Amino acid sequence: MYNLAQTGRSRKNSLGFAKKDLKKRVKQIRQILRNLPSDFSAEKIHSLRIEIKRIKALFLVASHTTKNFNARKYFKPFKSIFEKAGEIRSIQIERALLEKYIPGNDDIYIQTLENLELEKRKEIDEWADKKDVFKGGQKGMMPILNSIDVKHVNRFLKKEAEKLANLMDMEIFCEQNLHEIRTRLKTFYFIAKTTYPDLVIPGPWNKFVELLGIWHDEQMTIEHLRKAIFSSQFDQPEIDKLYEIKQELVNKREALVDQIASTYMLLKSKDNKIIIPRKVKLAV
Repeated sequence: MYNLAQTGRSRKNSLGFAKKDLKKRVKQIRQILRNLPSDFSAEKIHSLRIEIKRIKALFLVASHTTKNFNARKYFKPFKSIFEKAGEIRSIQIERALLEKYIPGNDDIYIQTLENLELEKRKEIDEWADKKDVFKGGQKGMMPILNSIDVKHVNRFLKKEAEKLANLMDMEIFCEQNLHEIRTRLKTFYFIAKTTYPDLVIPGPWNKFVELLGIWHDEQMTIEHLRKAIFSSQFDQPEIDKLYEIKQELVNKREALVDQIASTYMLLKSKDNKIIIPRKVKLAV
């Protein structure tokens, strides 16, 4: 039987862990922003977005815990930097994929991506110069975050597991649901790992999430290439080259989707039983 998560050790002092986790995430974000002017590596940009995604997941739990918590309001300053970092991340992913097909750095489209990334870096630099950019709304949210305990998290995880179960309860594999499945799985694991430090993601589910990530990156690159092909920005030889790359990615994507479908059906064949950590169980 394959489960979403194997029971892990919960925090000894569960009350207030959300408040401590937020402070930890904000500290990490500030540190990354301070270092960005000299380090815009894909790893740093990815780490920045992961920290913010964890905060978003934390706010989602808080909004389920109390009706008075305005997640959208408190997430607003994080959303701005998340979107800016996301634009850079998309460019970096696309470049990494295309460099496998285009040798050298003299390609017009690759150079266009490089120039675009430089522009986006300048926008991030503005944030790096701002002190306490995330401080404004923290004071109002702290009492609510401080009241969240493991029981609140388990209730949230159970609801998320129910949504995942319903989404994945399909007689046939549906590619259109992949993005939502990926988003919900990542949110589930962000919260579960925060609450249960020793939690282990079972291999089949870990592989499923990894394949969904590859699918997302390639799908995004295909869409960007499609837009470039139909724009008037490039000459015909460059368009022909981009079209060939796009078609190769499309063909590769079909094989990837088959692999995702096989993994999905494997999980289904194991009864797709979703187990929430710490004795809270949901059998599908």
